[in-house]
Amino acid sequence: MGLVLIPRRVELGLLLAGLLAGALMPTLPHVPLCFYHAVTGSDCPGCGTTRAVFAILHGRFAAAADFNLLGFFVLLIVLRRIVNLAKPETATAWFNSPRADKFLMGSMIAVAAVQYAYKLLR
Repeated sequence: MGLVLIPRRVELGLLLAGLLAGALMPTLPHVPLCFYHAVTGSDCPGCGTTRAVFAILHGRFAAAADFNLLGFFVLLIVLRRIVNLAKPETATAWFNSPRADKFLMGSMIAVAAVQYAYKLLR
């Protein structure tokens, strides 16, 4: 079976609908998503990212930072993808480059490592 490609407009619509739905939801449903937390009882480096994204969409930036700093990166990546889908010709060369991908990934790994160490030590 071959690779199934989602048309650009469909992907863009799904991303925008997801952001709008998150912004309009009054509360985040309590759904345990982390297998690591369920098994060990302690937070993994990604725990709180969903709550952080939800908090950012509701303008609660300090709460988002307290939940998990990776939420800011997740939204940055989603917004970057939206720009690439909506107007790929207007995005700068660096914005679409593999170098930007490496920078974002390295930053996310560094933030996750520092934040996880901080959570373990407090």
